[in-house]
Amino acid sequence: MPTYAILGATGKTGGAILDHLIKAPNTNVNAYVRSKAKLLGQKPGLENNKNVKIFEGPLSDIPLIASTLSPSVDAAFCVVAINENIPGLRIAQDTVDSVIATLCHLRNKDVNFKPPKLLFLSSSALNATMSGEFPAVLMAVLSRAMSHLYADLRFAEENLRLHQSWLDATFVQPGGLSQDVQKGHRLSLDKASDLVSYPDLAAATIHINTTDDMDPMASITRDDA
Repeated sequence: MPTYAILGATGKTGGAILDHLIKAPNTNVNAYVRSKAKLLGQKPGLENNKNVKIFEGPLSDIPLIASTLSPSVDAAFCVVAINENIPGLRIAQDTVDSVIATLCHLRNKDVNFKPPKLLFLSSSALNATMSGEFPAVLMAVLSRAMSHLYADLRFAEENLRLHQSWLDATFVQPGGLSQDVQKGHRLSLDKASDLVSYPDLAAATIHINTTDDMDPMASITRDDA
């Protein structure tokens, strides 16, 4: 029975991934949140789901994150995020720092420990190939408007790449995200959709996890894109 971890289960992406996974048969989920009450408010009845374990606390709590990423976890969806352009933003960097510190801790405890596959939510705006079809003026405006958010993601990606000799990590790089229903998705290595819904992003991220030959960077497009 596969076990998955979601870091950021109260966010729009994490919540959508959780919705998909709890519908899958014979699947266990470790859901990390900073507020258990918030998660249970979003997902009434979740506390009665025996296949879901909830881990509550700060990202800096390494023993807590170690429990979330226990040796039985096959893949971890790292989707802690906010959609605000705040100076000094570090949420993506803090997530990567915590995950790396935790996995180093687990590896030091057990030389046979196999880290879970990591799927890290990023943005196609950081990938010139994937965002190349968008007008240069639009990308310039986005880069300025979301400069702090993109810088946080960029530094987080760079840090995680330093550990790819021993970590299996894929950067999920969607284009714009929208509050829409699920319409279907396609994975791409060279093109990003202008908009993709959170349910489609969630389904695509789970799809990437099951694709063994996926490039370390993957973009998500709408099925009709």
